[in-house]
Amino acid sequence: MTDALSPPRLTSLARGGGCGCKLDPAVLDGLLAGSPA
Repeated sequence: MTDALSPPRLTSLARGGGCGCKLDPAVLDGLLAGSPA
């Protein structure tokens, strides 16, 4: 159980792992569009 103020662990947000579980390039582009370079 996590504290309401603590950020979630990144592993709890992933639905898989390893080389076969990569984001589609278009999805990744959309996610990073608002990020600073």
